[in-house]
Amino acid sequence: MIARWWRRTGPWATPTLIVIEVVLVWSGLLRLRTAVLVGALLEVLLLVTAGTRMIAAGRRFRAGRAAGVDLWQSAEDGLAQLVPRRLAHVIVIEPRLWVSLGRWLTGRHDGRRSQSSYRYDSALRPLLWAVIGLVVVEGAVLDIVLALVTCSSTWIWVSVGVHVYAIGGLLGVAASFATRPHVLAADALRVHDGVFAELVIPVSDIIAVRAVRTANFGRSGPKIDKEQKAAMLAHGDATVELILDQTLRPVCTGARVRAVEPSATLSITVDAADEFVRAVDDHVSTRVSQQAS
Repeated sequence: MIARWWRRTGPWATPTLIVIEVVLVWSGLLRLRTAVLVGALLEVLLLVTAGTRMIAAGRRFRAGRAAGVDLWQSAEDGLAQLVPRRLAHVIVIEPRLWVSLGRWLTGRHDGRRSQSSYRYDSALRPLLWAVIGLVVVEGAVLDIVLALVTCSSTWIWVSVGVHVYAIGGLLGVAASFATRPHVLAADALRVHDGVFAELVIPVSDIIAVRAVRTANFGRSGPKIDKEQKAAMLAHGDATVELILDQTLRPVCTGARVRAVEPSATLSITVDAADEFVRAVDDHVSTRVSQQAS
């Protein structure tokens, strides 16, 4: 009972203690002596709590790597021992964007190395590049205005740094769509959403596949309709629908294979939809013939 409660609340302990300490220091509501005593107690609690959570994080990371879990998922699992899972996911996304950008520039990624990779971002590419162009123009204009109206160069460099960072982040998003395409392997289909999400569907769970046109604007993110038992992960309109056997295994997300709501269909975007459908059909037919023999 206590162990289960601590697993749920433990990741919140460190950030909560930090917030409490900051509030007490800046509020001025406590007398100096009381504030010092309370601050010292909080420091001890913070050190003990953070230390135990860091040990747990290290163990979780090593266990994940030993089990063959991918580096980024292992890092997220470890961080989730220190901070809430959603925050850990956001923290891990940041370095992954820059790694994706580096792989995009060097050509070392699944989109180049895998013969069974399929891009899905053609509908989003014009919008992404338009946004990047707007940020470049807006940044240049703002930096020029700052240079004209301020005597200090500090704010100019701060503005330049923020805009360079924003442009790099947007390029990282665009790069992640290229470096993490959908990949069809012998045993599973990995449906990617850049660095944001991954759906792992065993080939044995795929009953059929067909080309469709399901309306969607922008990036849908993983969406599940529980009533219809339908899932979607689209970038622009969905162009392929997978019919799944939900009685076997649910669709799983992430290298950690975290189970989500079972779905009868999954709608995704694939640029080369007809080629993708033929490839998946071949995999499904091969599996069926192997089972029959």
